[in-house]
Amino acid sequence: MVAPGAPPPRGTASATAARRWRWAFLGVAGLVALELAVGAGVAFELPLLIHHVAFGPGHRRQITQFERLAIAPGDVVFLGDSITEAVQWHELFPAISARNRGIGGDTVEEIESRLDPIVRGHPRKLFLMAGTNDVRMRIPVEHSLAAYERMLDRIRRESPETLVFVEGVLPRSERYAPRIRTFNERLRAVATRHGATWLDWFDAFADERGVIRPAYSNDDLHLLGPGIELWTRLLAPYVTAPTG
Repeated sequence: MVAPGAPPPRGTASATAARRWRWAFLGVAGLVALELAVGAGVAFELPLLIHHVAFGPGHRRQITQFERLAIAPGDVVFLGDSITEAVQWHELFPAISARNRGIGGDTVEEIESRLDPIVRGHPRKLFLMAGTNDVRMRIPVEHSLAAYERMLDRIRRESPETLVFVEGVLPRSERYAPRIRTFNERLRAVATRHGATWLDWFDAFADERGVIRPAYSNDDLHLLGPGIELWTRLLAPYVTAPTG
């Protein structure tokens, strides 16, 4: 019998799980220490490595599911990261065939890597919001925008009937504000050049410091109910407008 508060016996499942978490934590801590020791040379690559370790298995599970859920020509697709993933699009817009293709943690390049089933389905509209994870991981903006360029070019070539709407990155905490503004400014030029409709909600969600308002988020990133309500209201004219 194990005394209350004592660690589980070494052979139990809970002890095995605890050891796995401990090794995972030590591994990530070691990578962070390495980044601090080496300096700026790994300021971009190391966060990506940590990102892939943390999100890899779940990312693969969702990709393999989406590969089996076909997109149809009448669909409206919402493509992005965890901000998109968390929204119940089919309930907010019950009059349309809404498809949620958000995956938490995705960078722009990761979203590009799972574009195949969407392009093959030739959806009626595509709403794309990506980049907040790139900003967080300090991925060079040129790298992120190059992935955007490739995505928009491919959609225009392989699914020209799809109306594409590119949404700017939403505000986060104050330290991210300058980077997000720069990212959005450059992304706007990319979207316009490729014939996509540019939608920028930054000012609608931000306070005077460029910080997402606490009424809209409780973690400076993901949206609370009022934030989702605002986003839905801003999107509605574009989502529900008939196409030719």
